[in-house]
Amino acid sequence: MPIHPSAKLDPLSRVDPDAEIGARTVVEAGAVVQRGARIDEDTIVRAGARVRENARIGAGCDIAAFYVGHGARIGDGVKLHPGSSVGDNATVGDAVHLETGASIGRSATVHERTTLGQGTLVHPFATVGGNVTTGKDVRIENNAVVGDNATFADKAHVAPHAVVGDETRVGKNVRIGTDAGLGMAPAATVDNNCTLGDDSRVSGSARMKDGCTLEANAHLGYGAVMEPASTVCAGSKVEQNVVVPEGETIPPSTRVKTDGTRETLPIEVDDYNFRDNDDDREVRIHPEDRPRGLPETPPPAPAPAAEATHGTDQRGHYGASR
Repeated sequence: MPIHPSAKLDPLSRVDPDAEIGARTVVEAGAVVQRGARIDEDTIVRAGARVRENARIGAGCDIAAFYVGHGARIGDGVKLHPGSSVGDNATVGDAVHLETGASIGRSATVHERTTLGQGTLVHPFATVGGNVTTGKDVRIENNAVVGDNATFADKAHVAPHAVVGDETRVGKNVRIGTDAGLGMAPAATVDNNCTLGDDSRVSGSARMKDGCTLEANAHLGYGAVMEPASTVCAGSKVEQNVVVPEGETIPPSTRVKTDGTRETLPIEVDDYNFRDNDDDREVRIHPEDRPRGLPETPPPAPAPAAEATHGTDQRGHYGASR
């Protein structure tokens, strides 16, 4: 498809002769379309947008992004607001909206009808499902996977390799740790200001209410509920349909059974040595795993070696005994 005769290219735009421009597509002044890019019909490329080599943009799109990366694939009806961007080789489904400052990293995938709120970042190689909605300044980090119909309120943070299931609802300022699994079906709910540690698990239909903490390698079972400001410590397991009372702390390596009884689980060092979601990579250590102090009474010093065959001369020098 060459540049269609009905396409409107502003004289102040820069469109490579090897680009393909569809019928009735408009490229405004200051926009750049590089070699090998293809833009289908009825699309607008706004002033200041830059479409890199071999990118593909579908029909009926509104592209105000400052950057559409090399080899990116953008579906039909996509709207990219000013200040947004799509990285190299990223894939964007039909009817996706990126609000101002939202960004999709290289080789990431965002499926159809998803809306990324202002300042939201989808990092490289992450996958976001269809019909997902995020608030402002949400972070979905490298290789994380988000299922269909999930919702995220402002400033939620999904760490690398975490998995968030279909229809999961995530509140404001929620922090989901590396390799965590959340709401694997049916949907789970995490309310505002909650933290999920690395390798933690929240099963389907479970709920964490405001201000709860699920530490590393802890597991909240199917239908279980953590009331506000409660904590399940590292390595603990809360079985299905258990309710953790408001403000209560479940000790480390504890199983809370469905009937409410508890048992102590074997302590695993990996349950306590884990990173939080900050860049400083804080390491938490369970008190029982800390190095022990020195004995209160030091052991006696070893006896000196025997010197029966040696003595000193009158000048105090050591020498053989005569």
